[in-house]
Amino acid sequence: MVANSSGVSLERLAVKVLLKLQAEPGRWTARSLARELGETANRVNRIVLAIEAEIGVERDGAYGNLRVLAPGAVQADGEAEV
Repeated sequence: MVANSSGVSLERLAVKVLLKLQAEPGRWTARSLARELGETANRVNRIVLAIEAEIGVERDGAYGNLRVLAPGAVQADGEAEV
C-alpha cells in the first residue's frame, strides 16, 4: 500500500476518481482505485464519500465495487436521487 499521497491536489484527484468511476462502472473499489492512481486509500475514500453525498454512489457491499449514480437514478434502497 502507498504510504503517502502522489502530491496531486485533492481537486485534481477528485476529477481523476470521478472519470475512472464513470468510465468503468462497477470495476473499482476505493482501495483498488487508490492503488491504480498511486494514492492513499484514505484520500480516495474521502473523495468517494464526497461524490456519494453530492450525486450518489452505489456499492456492492460495504467494501465492494463502486458505481456513480446518474441524476434521477433510483438507489437500491428505493429512494430516488434528486
